[in-house]
Formats: sequence, structure tokens, C-alpha cells
Amino acid sequence: MDIQRYSRLLSCKINIVKIKKVIIDLNNTPEIALKRDFILFRSSKIKSGIDWNLYKLINDYLTNFRIPKESLDLIIKLEKWSNEYSESIDWLLNYNFNGQIITNSNSSSIFKHAPIIKIEAQRPILELIIYPIKFIINMVERCCELWSSSVDINLYFASGHNSELLNYIEKNVALCNKHFKQINSETNTFNGLYVTPYYEAISYDLPIPEEILYQAKEASLVVNRIF
Repeated sequence: MDIQRYSRLLSCKINIVKIKKVIIDLNNTPEIALKRDFILFRSSKIKSGIDWNLYKLINDYLTNFRIPKESLDLIIKLEKWSNEYSESIDWLLNYNFNGQIITNSNSSSIFKHAPIIKIEAQRPILELIIYPIKFIINMVERCCELWSSSVDINLYFASGHNSELLNYIEKNVALCNKHFKQINSETNTFNGLYVTPYYEAISYDLPIPEEILYQAKEASLVVNRIF
């Protein structure tokens, strides 16, 4: 999955009720709605803003941020709007993120939790991105607990979940661990099957035909280690 699709899947999680409110606010009071502001995000489980690729995942999302056209078309259809909100809708449809993403800002001293990710942008955009950003942070928190091992293991990744988005986030987190080395999936020998909620990571050394591993997966078998 490329970064554009990753960003789009996150934006598809934005509630259309929120999008509708933003459109109306932009139309009724643009001078207020378009003022720039900031929002702070923090975590009690992640050591710093760049740990486990959290900053990268947020940056990738926002630099490719788009409101899905399907969401806007659905709102127009449900509300039976004609042209009264066309300027606001066009502004959202063509918006490119031009704000700032700051990690470990000076404001961090007022909170006991870290990291501090500070995002500056127009108020409507801040309102819309709150849920996707919280989703990223929550997933990184969950994945980093699974991938915090300090044991040297060679790995390749096989998708263990039907969600591209969850797979993409976990892979970014896992590859941030310096103790793991990614290997080619054609490797013929493995010494264990490590199952996580979103990825299956296969480690090197014991001969196990790859087709057997996939048969086990299809049979819904959760295997922690194969001898």
C-alpha cells in the first residue's frame, strides 16, 4: 500500500456529520473558521514523538491529507444542497495541508505524558483530523507493546489481517525496532511463527514449507511456535 492510499483510508474514518458542520461553518463565518490554531496530542505509552515511527505515520497522513470526494458527494445528496455551499465544498476538496507538525514542542512541560505532537492548521482541518490522528496514536501504542522485544530475530512479513491500514501501521512500527531484520519471503527455513493481531512474522532457521503455514492460517489456527 502506498502513502496516498494510507492517507485516504484514514480520512475515510472522518464522520460525515463533522464534515457537514465544517462546510456550514466555512460558509457562514469564513473569517472565523479559517483562523489558524493548534492542537496537542500525547501518549502515556510512547517514549518520544519519533519512537515507533509515530511522527512519520502522522506526517505521511497529513502531507497527503484529502477529504474523500465520496464523503462530500454523499453529504450533498443527503442534504439536497444545490450551489449554496459550493465554495466551502471546493475549498475542502482541493485543500492541501499547509500547517505544521511539531514533535516534542516546548509546551510538553505542562503535561506528564509524552510525546507531544503539536499540529498547527486552519480550525476546520484540525477539527476533522482529530479522530484519524488519535487512531494512529492508539494503533502505534498497541503495536509497540507487541514489538518491543530486544531479541535478535530475522523476519519477513505476511499479512495476518484483512485491513490494509492496520497492516501498514504495524509494519511501520515493527521495522522501527533495531533488533529485527527483514528477510525475503522466499526463505526456505524458519524457526517459529510469531502471530500478532495484524501481521504474522516468520523467523529464520527450521524447515517449514510456506504452504503449510498458510494452510494453518486458513484453518484459523493460532500457532506461537512450531518445532
